[in-house]
Amino acid sequence: MAQLTPLERRQTNMVKLSYKACGAGQVWELKEGVFDVIFNKRNICIFQSHEMRHLSLALDNGIVTGMVNGEATTELRVLYQPNRCALLESALVPGHTVVFDRHGKIADASSAGYANLSKEFVIFVKGVFLNSAVVLLATSLCQALCLQPDGSCTGVGSQSEKSYWKVHKISSGICMFESVKNAQMYLRIKDGRCDGTGTGDVDCHFKIKKNLKNASISLESMKSPGLFVGLQSDGQAKPMIYTKDENVCFYPQVIQFGRENPMGMSATPSQEEEKIHESKKQKKIPPESEARSPLPSSTAKEIRHFQSSETLLSEDEWKVLVLTGNTGTQANVTLWVYGDKGVTGPISLRKDSSEQLFLPGHEDEFQVEIRNTGNIYKIRIGHDGTSEQPEWNLQRVTMQHMKSKKILDFAANVWLSRIQADGDVVCELPVVKGGQAIFPLVRYQVDVYTGQLKHAETESEVFLCLFGERGDSGLRQLYKSNMQVKFQRGQTDKFQVAAVSLGKLQKVLLRCEASDKSQYWYCEQVIVREPGTTSESIFTCQRWLPFMSQGIIHSEIELYLQEMQINHQPKIQEEANDGDWKVTIVTGDLENAGTTATVFLYVYGETKCSGPIILGSGKHQLFNPNTADIFKINLKDIGEIYKIRIGHDNTGKNPRWYLEEVRLENIATYELFCLPVDSWIAENENDGDLWKEIPIMGPKKAPLPVVLYEIRIYTGTMTGAETESNVFINLIGTRGDSGKRRLHQSKNNEIKFQRGQVDIFSIKAVSLGKLKKVLISHDGTGPGNGWFLGSIVVKSEDEDSSEEVLFLCNRWLDEYQDDGKTQRELLAESSPSAVGETGSTIS
Repeated sequence: MAQLTPLERRQTNMVKLSYKACGAGQVWELKEGVFDVIFNKRNICIFQSHEMRHLSLALDNGIVTGMVNGEATTELRVLYQPNRCALLESALVPGHTVVFDRHGKIADASSAGYANLSKEFVIFVKGVFLNSAVVLLATSLCQALCLQPDGSCTGVGSQSEKSYWKVHKISSGICMFESVKNAQMYLRIKDGRCDGTGTGDVDCHFKIKKNLKNASISLESMKSPGLFVGLQSDGQAKPMIYTKDENVCFYPQVIQFGRENPMGMSATPSQEEEKIHESKKQKKIPPESEARSPLPSSTAKEIRHFQSSETLLSEDEWKVLVLTGNTGTQANVTLWVYGDKGVTGPISLRKDSSEQLFLPGHEDEFQVEIRNTGNIYKIRIGHDGTSEQPEWNLQRVTMQHMKSKKILDFAANVWLSRIQADGDVVCELPVVKGGQAIFPLVRYQVDVYTGQLKHAETESEVFLCLFGERGDSGLRQLYKSNMQVKFQRGQTDKFQVAAVSLGKLQKVLLRCEASDKSQYWYCEQVIVREPGTTSESIFTCQRWLPFMSQGIIHSEIELYLQEMQINHQPKIQEEANDGDWKVTIVTGDLENAGTTATVFLYVYGETKCSGPIILGSGKHQLFNPNTADIFKINLKDIGEIYKIRIGHDNTGKNPRWYLEEVRLENIATYELFCLPVDSWIAENENDGDLWKEIPIMGPKKAPLPVVLYEIRIYTGTMTGAETESNVFINLIGTRGDSGKRRLHQSKNNEIKFQRGQVDIFSIKAVSLGKLKKVLISHDGTGPGNGWFLGSIVVKSEDEDSSEEVLFLCNRWLDEYQDDGKTQRELLAESSPSAVGETGSTIS
């Protein structure tokens, strides 16, 4: 939520207007009150109806109405008020304002007493606290929360650059605020004080609490729940308990918009809860990609095999000893520590004293705090390449646990230099136990393919992070190529990325920081090879970087492993492994029947499901009209097959696809299933569902029926309950699941998921048996992404029975509200009779 002010930095935005009923202290929303705001000049705007786009809000002779776009009466001047509300005044006839009575009806100021009228509006804006956003936390129309030179904070600072804060997103709804003017100084609550001297540890973590009635936010300490950033009467910041008074309220204004996590995830980490006791101010370090989730149990067992059974405490102090070789450095050195439960870093290895660090032949000692990592198995250490002497010869790193005196050795003897060795300024070191590294160091061969499109080349810096079952490589600049000039059109550049073995690779992250559009880069694909093996991991990109999504420019993208290699007919005849099947996909012979999208397949057996299997992309000359594409997949141990689900990701220039038939043939037994589809799979066909399920007849079983599931979604009635995000549902029953389906086209409403609204959708799936639960989620896109879901009712009929099942929610799916989750698992209610009650409670 925010004032109107942040919107001035964009040409158009979608907002919801709510008026304040005088004397009641309540906030009421206008019916059909969603408007696209077009900024003409200064504070003059046009409020174009989001639902009826040919009409805009207008003031004609003092009467509020809707008029055709372009009329002078549709130009409204936004007037800010001392109470942080706004008036909408006619630009054509000054003095005429938009007025409503206490019942929410359009009114004429002369038709009733002024006591019963309201001219004031609160402007709600969602999605303010995206990662890397720069915000102003306003306390009045001309003042804001400001960091003072002595490290204290005041609420009476000027609304200038010294009051700007950079947002660091820790997790859903939890952020840190770093001073833009004084880098590495964070807002914090600690020891009864509220100031800006934080170093990025847990004292600096705040939960964003939205105050819908006045469009403000409050900042609650995560370290000390119940304490908020507050302001005393003299304007000084102080921890306070939340009350209805406005001394804990701030009104965010966006100076620079941040970015959403691309593709649902991001490798850019939240800054960890670490600090260096000897340092109060740290040099700003570029964000580094980390894998935050715990390692698989198999990896954890491998680590514990080499380490003592003694469990390292989660909040322990360590001594870090860094031995420099014959060449020192004056650059800023950073450390990351990886364990089987998580990652700590970046940790800046600096001291407050003026002594010079990392001199030739010297060993420097640092005391650091490492939390929530579990058993340590590797570190990453490097520098930022700054200063007159950035080259560094690192000999060894030793870590000693302060309490147990346990020592971990990391042998190095490496150059961290752009001009020495392979040009990398970062290295990874595994724990050495008994003279042996517990995991090997692998030099991954990375081939980066720049596309053939016009202007595909770039001179921008490109970074890459590898992710595997054992964590990640960190974000590395692709610096030294086999080619004299990197990333040229149609060129393949070869790089080496040295990292402690990541196990099976799962995805890569690419980042291209282009300064302008002329330096945008088109990447075709990335192929990663591990020396000594014949396997290769293929990550298809086929897009420009940076790219724009939902009005936000993203400089990075995650690419997932193309699990299944495409096989042509001759290779199918090779000796089959146990569980190998031949899959033939027949595209129809209609005009434009082919697709540019990437096609996925799920195969369900009595034991488990095989998916998702990536069959390939139409951009690679697959799935053309009147063709049959052949693939080899492995379905070992899934049991007797009873259904498949096939669909695509709707990407590319022409994603719609006419699928004629799918054939599955067991290569060893020649068992054959021919599954006719004969249907379009497209957003503008069949309710927009991008998936088809087809049942399979077993040797002694009839195929299961395909069931039409009617889904009623009840959006709640509280303020801000609506969402513009893409909503997905997965129905789960006694016979499997429907898969994650997008609720694309409401049968009864043009605009979906509006406050107090019931939307009806339908999906087809092979009979799921008795419904047990649903997974409901949204992707967080769009300016209004938070959503309050009341309940879901699912109705179905098959040959034998009918079913109506209620799934109650009555919770937010919003990263800044409730528990910050945007996915809920809802269990079926025992009594279907409660359905009627649901309609009354949330309608």
